[in-house]
Amino acid sequence: MTTLQSLLFFLCGVCTSFVVHFLLTNLTSSFQNQSWTKENLTLAIGILSAPENFQHRDAIRTTWKSNMNNKEKAWFIIGERDCQIHPDNRIDKYGCQKNNVRVQHPKSIKENILTINALTLKSKIKKLGRNVIYKLNFKVKSDVYVKRLGVVAALLSEEPDVTVHILEAWTENVIASVKFSEMDTGIIIEDCAFQPVSDVILMKNYEYILEIENNFKYTLSNFEVETTLHDCGGILHYQTELKNRDIILPTMWLKVYSVDHDRQLKNEKELNFKWQQQIGHIRQQLKFEADTYQDILFVDTVDVYRKLPVKLLLFHKWLFENTQTKFILKTDDDCFINLALIRSGLSELEEMDSTFLWWGNFRKQWLLQGHGKWAEFSYTADVYPSFACGSGNIINVQIHEWLVKNADDLHMYQGEDVSMGIWLSAVSPVRVEDQRWQCSNSCTRESLSIPELHPTDMIKHWQNFQLCDNPCSC
Repeated sequence: MTTLQSLLFFLCGVCTSFVVHFLLTNLTSSFQNQSWTKENLTLAIGILSAPENFQHRDAIRTTWKSNMNNKEKAWFIIGERDCQIHPDNRIDKYGCQKNNVRVQHPKSIKENILTINALTLKSKIKKLGRNVIYKLNFKVKSDVYVKRLGVVAALLSEEPDVTVHILEAWTENVIASVKFSEMDTGIIIEDCAFQPVSDVILMKNYEYILEIENNFKYTLSNFEVETTLHDCGGILHYQTELKNRDIILPTMWLKVYSVDHDRQLKNEKELNFKWQQQIGHIRQQLKFEADTYQDILFVDTVDVYRKLPVKLLLFHKWLFENTQTKFILKTDDDCFINLALIRSGLSELEEMDSTFLWWGNFRKQWLLQGHGKWAEFSYTADVYPSFACGSGNIINVQIHEWLVKNADDLHMYQGEDVSMGIWLSAVSPVRVEDQRWQCSNSCTRESLSIPELHPTDMIKHWQNFQLCDNPCSC
């Protein structure tokens, strides 16, 4: 090969490398720009919605959502999966936990006693992550009779004067009570002391509290016994969060009747089959709606009430990955939002010199509930930290980014609004208090949000707003 030919081959190689590098660089740059371009927004709105709420979403689309500008965008947030268990076959309709009543005819007295005292602990394993439990919240999944109330017998050697109650969780009315004393220590069965009660029936699907009056002189943290807690064949669903090594002090002696398992299983299957057909039909309609309007965000969770905190955090994660937004508004699909007034407020918010800003109407010193839809068994204080009403509240981008960064470490409490209050207590945000964010179904001309609306009410508010700038009336 001549010198000239070698030079030509070399030049061809250099040119080819340059062209390939140029093409790859531009293609990669083009791809990155296409993939990572985020939508710039002033206000992103997350509307928590249930799959079946078609009319609510339609009402919002034709009313306040139609008034958004090109720097505002709203999404309906829906879980991408349904609970496949019929509500009647669950522990409660707010979650997706199967009701598993499996009791047959009890073989021994032990099977009908709630708490069994097994042994006194050896000193070297005494205090490893143990709590002393003197109060149990529980739900009854089949009618059951209470024969006796009691305590772990070892407690009476330290505190002979003990009172045990059983209460209706909803009313906190005492329905049965027994007392122990030095003169009357009751009868001892399976290392538990019992006193009799008469004619107490715990009704199916009702919630109750079993508790010991906690007026002990004795330091409970030093109480050292081993206990085992029974669910009496699935009859009792414990709502109190318990660890394996917790010491359970109160107990009951129940009279449990057998369950016809064959009949129960047949009824469960029939209900679940009909339910799955129903939710399948809803999902078909929902897919058509999502394809038509392109404003539904499906997030990776089961769509039930107990998963609302998860839905909210997944919305923030998706929003962070796909947009650049200054403020985020959370609301529900039964709420009217006055965007015109909110825009004015955002202008004032932008001028505030603070890292973490939260604009809303805040509930303070809100007591925890131990029953029903808002029952809280994870948070241990008596009251929640301040939290914003769920009809509408706005956080700035710094809080949004903090939530996304810490999402995997945040505990899910009973609802998204109280969860936000607990989570954000870690960063002490500046709370911009504004009672125009309505907490109940009341309306003023200056309302920023109005909750608990039927779709027809939503449309009426919008019509009023268009006619005379007052959503309440003209």
